[in-house]
Amino acid sequence: MINNVIIVGRLVKDPVMKMTAQGKSVVAFTVACNRDRENAEYIACRAYGKTAELLVGYCKKGSQIGLNGSVHAYTTEKDGQKQYHQEVLVNSIEFLSPKEQKPQETEEVPEYIDPASDLPF
Repeated sequence: MINNVIIVGRLVKDPVMKMTAQGKSVVAFTVACNRDRENAEYIACRAYGKTAELLVGYCKKGSQIGLNGSVHAYTTEKDGQKQYHQEVLVNSIEFLSPKEQKPQETEEVPEYIDPASDLPF
C-alpha cells in the first residue's frame, strides 16, 4: 500500500512546540491549501523531532511550506461518542516563503545645529 501525501500551503497560525511524555518534540499545526480563489482546504498536520524544531524555528503564521507525509486516521471517545480524526504525519518540510530581510541598521545622525544661532547679532 502507498500512503504518501504532498501538500503546499500556508500555516494558519504560529506553530507551538510541545514535548511528548518520552521527551520528543512535537508540533500540531494546520495548513491552508487554496482549492480555488474563494475556497481553501484546512489540513491538520503533526511533525515530530527535528522537523518540528525546524518548523517552529523558521516558520510563522502565513509562511508557505511544502510537506511530505502520510495520512494517519484514528478515533477518540468523548462523552461516549466515537470521534474520527485524520491528520498528516509529516516526514519532511520545505520552506517556500522567501527569507525575511532584517531591517537595515540606521546610522544615528547627530542633531543639526545651525551655526548662525550662536551669533550675538
